[in-house]
Amino acid sequence: MKRGEIWTANLNPSRGREMGRKMGMIRPVLIIQANELIDAGTPMIVVLPLTTQLYPAFKVWRVTVAARDRLKESCQVVVDQPRAHDTRRPRQLTSHLRVSDWRLVERTSTVVRSRLVHHDLAGFLETIPCGNGDSPHFESWIQLCG
Repeated sequence: MKRGEIWTANLNPSRGREMGRKMGMIRPVLIIQANELIDAGTPMIVVLPLTTQLYPAFKVWRVTVAARDRLKESCQVVVDQPRAHDTRRPRQLTSHLRVSDWRLVERTSTVVRSRLVHHDLAGFLETIPCGNGDSPHFESWIQLCG
């Protein structure tokens, strides 16, 4: 198992130390965990699920991968839903992500993380009262911090 490989995995029910989430089926997953951690024998692995439900409107946070090798249909990498799974979960090597697709996954995950951070920070800042009892305005705070 190596970073950038696409494996099939049974994501339901949760096993071992995995968080309980129901995806409901065996599906392809992209291994995104660093090879150093995989080689060190960590019992968990970080993956991104793939879906055959292609949504062009989601192109900001999903990457489309064309059908190839044992990947019978075009899929989208669901970059906004990373999961940690027991290393025994993946079953069969299906394909490898091309370098150009991997770069898109990395770029898209950066966009997703930045939007999550800004969203979480905005919610957090709204809970902090200012000296006058008002909550700070998120955009003003971001401009001040540069």
